[in-house]
Amino acid sequence: PTAAPGDYRIYANLYNLHGVSSTPTVTGSVIYRDGSIALPPTVLTAKQQKFLVATVTVAADGAVSVR
Repeated sequence: PTAAPGDYRIYANLYNLHGVSSTPTVTGSVIYRDGSIALPPTVLTAKQQKFLVATVTVAADGAVSVR
């Protein structure tokens, strides 16, 4: 599979804490043809709110970067 060049935003949504008192931290990776890039850990602090975890940029030559 291929991805069209452009910016792709990755969001996380804290739906419900289910009685847990601490705030969760989400982590992950972007896996692509030349390897993988770890996403920065993101602490979710407010329920029902989308948090921007990262923006993945795919260049015309297929290079991938995360910011």
